[in-house]
Amino acid sequence: TAAPLTIEVGNWVLQPNTPNQQIPIYASGGDGLDSMDIYVQLGFGNEFSPPGEPKITNVDLLTGTIFDGHSAVPAPGTVGVNYDQFWLVSVISDVSVLFYPDHSLIATITINTVGVNESTMYPIILSSANWMGAGSAYWNGSGAHEFIVTDGSIASVPEPSSLTSVGAVTSEGLPRLSLR
Repeated sequence: TAAPLTIEVGNWVLQPNTPNQQIPIYASGGDGLDSMDIYVQLGFGNEFSPPGEPKITNVDLLTGTIFDGHSAVPAPGTVGVNYDQFWLVSVISDVSVLFYPDHSLIATITINTVGVNESTMYPIILSSANWMGAGSAYWNGSGAHEFIVTDGSIASVPEPSSLTSVGAVTSEGLPRLSLR
């Protein structure tokens, strides 16, 4: 029996006030697959993102992935749910079982951080994110299987150059201490 598919989401630093930032999701393991459902939850998985929180704007299971060129549906796949912070996307291969090398791209999540509070972390959950009792899973000739997932996070942090200029302005306005 081949090893089950694993996903490590990773921890990502994104730019504040920037749309269309992409997070690649890779799978490793020995199992082949012919279809999959990916459930992505950002933060609390809200239908409408509260002010100051990031939004998922796309979850693409086809472009550049192992399913690219092997699906009867166009990118991003079949979208079942697309809330601001919760998406369900599915794909079915047009070949019986796809086999691929370790660390293969299976999805790209696109995030919008316009208006997001800086230096705040938000979890990205694929493991226990569920809709109607289901979770991220894949199918092959031996049936349905859950991915083994290590969830991740995003943080919206300004580039170091903007932090330096903020620090310079702040230190200029502080009184100087003198020890006599």
